[in-house]
Amino acid sequence: MAASSEDIVQEVKSRVDITEVVSEYVPLRPAGRRQVGLCPFHSEKTPSFGVSPDKQSWYCFGCGEGGDVIKFIEKIENLPFREALERLARRAGIALPEWGRGPNASEKDRLRELHEWATGFYEQALARADAPRDYLARRGMADEVRARFRLGYAPDSWDALRNFLRSKGANDDEMLKAGLLLRKDGDTRGGYDRFRDRLLFPIADAEGRVIAFGGRILGEGQPKYLNSPETPLFSKSRVLYGLHRALAPMKARKEALVMEGYMDVLAAHEFGFDHAVAPLGTALTEGHLQLLRRTCERVYLVFDADSAGIRAALRSLALFEKIELEARVVVLPAGEDPDSLLRKGGAAPFAQALADAQPILDYRMNAIVAQHDIRTDEGYTKACREIVPLLSQVEASRWVHKLAQLRSDGDATRVVFHEEDLLRHIRGLRGAPAPKPERSSAPRQEGQKPAPEAPKVSVAVRKLYKAEELLLKACLDDRATAARILPEDPGDLFVREETRALAALARKSLSGADWNPAAWAVENDPLQSLLGRLAADPTPVPDAPALDGLVELLRLHREQPRMKPLTEGRTPSADEWAEIKEFYRRKKPASARDDEESRLAS
Repeated sequence: MAASSEDIVQEVKSRVDITEVVSEYVPLRPAGRRQVGLCPFHSEKTPSFGVSPDKQSWYCFGCGEGGDVIKFIEKIENLPFREALERLARRAGIALPEWGRGPNASEKDRLRELHEWATGFYEQALARADAPRDYLARRGMADEVRARFRLGYAPDSWDALRNFLRSKGANDDEMLKAGLLLRKDGDTRGGYDRFRDRLLFPIADAEGRVIAFGGRILGEGQPKYLNSPETPLFSKSRVLYGLHRALAPMKARKEALVMEGYMDVLAAHEFGFDHAVAPLGTALTEGHLQLLRRTCERVYLVFDADSAGIRAALRSLALFEKIELEARVVVLPAGEDPDSLLRKGGAAPFAQALADAQPILDYRMNAIVAQHDIRTDEGYTKACREIVPLLSQVEASRWVHKLAQLRSDGDATRVVFHEEDLLRHIRGLRGAPAPKPERSSAPRQEGQKPAPEAPKVSVAVRKLYKAEELLLKACLDDRATAARILPEDPGDLFVREETRALAALARKSLSGADWNPAAWAVENDPLQSLLGRLAADPTPVPDAPALDGLVELLRLHREQPRMKPLTEGRTPSADEWAEIKEFYRRKKPASARDDEESRLAS
């Protein structure tokens, strides 16, 4: 009997260690029974992200995201559920059946297959072509590096690749969608090879699967470099060349070298700097920096000093600050790029250049200062006018002090701009904080009682929700508790849609042989977050009498129509609130549970 999709999902989740998977993206440290770290889904300086190995789930108390290991891969890699499951299944050595394949998943699989065939074709073409191999020899590239990165050659032909892929069963529409063919506007016929007479650099995803190509022309012509277009597999703003080879070294060193071109990356790897990557003909984007932040604490920008790449990187100062990724600029000798420096002098001068790297803000500000004669008031003022906007993007106190004290006259420091003035200017550039909303000044009608303020109601609602979650947490921790507490119809007890749904799933799972909430097949985002939050919540589970009290409390609020505003999470009207208050005044507290009910209402 074939396994169901739910069984397959549970098997995959049970065969991978969530802590091991997450730690490849987020540095974790032990904290009791959990592992904690900085959340990869929002910027934070104090860890609020936790992984529960016991529950095989994760949750961030800062942004509210959470779920199981599949949900984590979905979010961190921006993948649909099926592809995230496939990635984890490959990791666990599980072969997935063909169930559940949507058209998009099948299309991506097919496009990857075409790229793999094309890579093999180009590799074979390079082995038979003298010109590109002579070019690589003149550049000093080792055969081992060429083979490791699967370099190839596109023959000087309009249809060599197309004919080869047709022989493998591919059609022109698939090749066009993969970006391997071109078609003139208005031409309804097939197409022709995109890459012709070019040395080809396969571009791979983080798993090493080829998803695009970059081609360098060998003769005369433009453009010098040509990349694949955007496809369902390839988005240049989210891909870095060499990442699949650099991931492990980046993680080990906690830093990355970002270079400008393919040959720079290959030379760096050849000389032992195997944590080098490069963007693909575009400036560094937030997507690139998010990729790097998962494994790195520091990035070295190794561009030519006068290149467009370094100018674009310097304009990304605010982006580095937003991602909270330290950036340093490597200044190479005049006229050198990483490839030429390494091949001329070996690893030593390049390593020294890395050691001398400057923080990106220092580099930018020093460059501005060098352009002006700061010995004069006019030059100093011009430099300040260029520097102050940069400081509005960062924590500015260190550089404000340096800027204010920038000029000296003998032993006495000559201050032109005072620090307070600079900081006031910077705050103005950042923008004033949004004003707090004013309370309504509309007059009340005579005899009308004021409705309670919303914060009081929100506290009450949060207590109701907390009661629900404590019950569910107790049930997930212990099957016997779940069997005793959970009603046949969760709607008789739970208020929110997601708590009712999770309670229903738990109730259904009671009929199974094993009780393992971490392996439940939960594809719904709110349920994933709730399950992760309950697993990560450090609140102790109440004892049996207290749990019974929570059940009574929830039943009370479900059964009382006047409690409807609270259970719906909205602010009661004045009349509804009066009924709620009157209900609790009539009820005599006779136990600790009744006291809690009274506090909830007040």
